[in-house]
Amino acid sequence: MNSNRKRLTLALLLMGGMLFIASIFALHGALLTSIIQHFGLESSAQGMPSSFAFAGSCAALVISFAVIGRVPRLTMLKCAVCGCAVTLALLAFMPTFGTFLLVWLLVGIALGFMDTLLSSTMATLYSGRMATRMMCTMHMLYGVGSMLFPPLYALLMRSGVAWSRVYLFTAGLGALLAIALILLARGAETLLPAGESRFSFSLFKVLLKKGVLPLMMIANFCNGVFMGGVTTWINRYVALTFDVSLGDLALSFLFLGVLASRLVLPMTPIDPRKYLICAGPIAFALFVAALLIPSRILICALIALAGLVLGAMIPCMLDYGCSTFPENTLLITTPMFLAYYIGQTLGSPAVGFMENHVSLAFGIGVCAAFLVINSLFCLLAVRKQRATAA
Repeated sequence: MNSNRKRLTLALLLMGGMLFIASIFALHGALLTSIIQHFGLESSAQGMPSSFAFAGSCAALVISFAVIGRVPRLTMLKCAVCGCAVTLALLAFMPTFGTFLLVWLLVGIALGFMDTLLSSTMATLYSGRMATRMMCTMHMLYGVGSMLFPPLYALLMRSGVAWSRVYLFTAGLGALLAIALILLARGAETLLPAGESRFSFSLFKVLLKKGVLPLMMIANFCNGVFMGGVTTWINRYVALTFDVSLGDLALSFLFLGVLASRLVLPMTPIDPRKYLICAGPIAFALFVAALLIPSRILICALIALAGLVLGAMIPCMLDYGCSTFPENTLLITTPMFLAYYIGQTLGSPAVGFMENHVSLAFGIGVCAAFLVINSLFCLLAVRKQRATAA
């Protein structure tokens, strides 16, 4: 198999990995009612599986600093996929809620490794415009999976499959992906850096001092605040402002725009750096308009348009950050994802706090304003890189 075919094969496997991640994140929402009924959960405990998975993902990103440069990244990816498959299968047989949460923590650890490895490896395989195109396509598939898997899980349960056995179905997808990686990615290691630097505080200090990593971490944190706040609360806002049926569709309108953005942007001549600088303020303006204009049709159109504007920001930020340090992309994506996860965790409770003390519209507007800060730090990163290159 020649190098171009190896590269394409590995890229397709990475995209399959992103679909697998989407299938896992879709599980909790699709099975939430069944989980509540089975374990007899009170309201305060209903979100704990997601919280444990998030904690595991953060732990994985911290742990990954210890293995960067010591374990080949494809070996780590295969282990992470296998770990997801095994732990998902275990979820089907957990007798108590405590053990259920513990296994979700393990699932989160495997997910955290997968998340950073997929993006960093794709950034290593390609460069320039092709890197942007492939990164956007891979992240677009996450949105596709997020839309396809919930109705698929609902169909399985309507067909008589017990809710706990749905985990086995998703585990089977992971097993198939793991087998494909083992069989089809042979020899692909030659496409990746042979001597990736091991993590050290001195190296990380250089990245923080001379590179754009700190600025891109702050930018990714801001995007996480926006995504955590708006994606959690936009349905409720639209439902309370107009009606419940429209509220159920609000997030779908946003993600339709996101999917279109990640599909269309790589095909345009737009410079990804200029896009990152302009997208935040434009999307913020669209959200403000959506919050101020009392029209059922316009709010849906504006939310979808905002998704179209902002949808490619995350893959473009990851691509841009990796392009500044192509020899060690894993050292770039890991702290960027960690910053994003932290921001995402803070966004949702922040909006809830502002709903209680000001209004829900104000809380969503504040989260949308973080997109402006996001673009501001992208602008500072671009200027710093240009100054360094000069």
